[in-house]
Order: sequence, then C-alpha cells, then structure tokens
Amino acid sequence: SGSLYAWGINKECGLGLPDIPKNALLTQPSRIGLLNPVYDFALGSAHALALDTDGNLFHWGLNHAEGPRDESHLFGSHRRISSFATAT
Repeated sequence: SGSLYAWGINKECGLGLPDIPKNALLTQPSRIGLLNPVYDFALGSAHALALDTDGNLFHWGLNHAEGPRDESHLFGSHRRISSFATAT
C-alpha cells in the first residue's frame, strides 16, 4: 500500500510522529503521514529517511550533521530534503 508505520521509543524524535513527545514509548503502530506512497526507506538509531513514489526524499529525527546535537536539530515531523527522478 506504500504506507509507513512507526512504533517503539521516540528516541530524538526518530519515529516521525510530531504528536508523540521526544523519547516517549509508542506501543501501537501509528501511520507516518506522507502524502504519496513510500517506495523505500532507511532507518538509523535516531533518524529515518523515506523516498516516495514521486521521487521526494524526506527525513525526520536527529540531524546533527547540520550542527551541534541540540534541540534545534530534532525534527519530529518529516521534512522534504530532495527530489529525484520518479521511483519505479
């Protein structure tokens, strides 16, 4: 179906669910609200990436590559970071 779900500990907002507090435990799967179906995804210990079927790349969670590991680099909801050729 192209839907992506998350559950577990929301370490550094890595679940991509903005209504769940940082580091809270989510025991039931909850759908991540991307507009288009997900083609592929990758997970880290506190971040995630998702590529949708239109070629848009999204990320959420800890992004310390842009600076210090502080609250300004936590993204609880997905952010579009790039667009690629349409996934097939």
